[in-house]
Amino acid sequence: MFQIDSFRVKRSKGAGFEELPVPSRYDRLAGRLQAGPAYNVAQMYAQIYDDLTTGGRRAPDFRTALETHESLDRFRAAAAKAARQTV
Repeated sequence: MFQIDSFRVKRSKGAGFEELPVPSRYDRLAGRLQAGPAYNVAQMYAQIYDDLTTGGRRAPDFRTALETHESLDRFRAAAAKAARQTV
């Protein structure tokens, strides 16, 4: 639910994690809004606008949502199967 919170990318480093900076080219609203729900939704609208005006296909659509939910279903099924095998 990235529209609710800020998005951070981290990588493993030693025994912990290191936060990676998000390249500025991905921030379409630099300096206009603070991070948070409104910022994230505005970023999505900007991406949809770009697709509509340029003919691009980068914004998530119904297919993206379907693939995400199918993946989550597979993860849940695998976790449930693993939990049954360890009992």
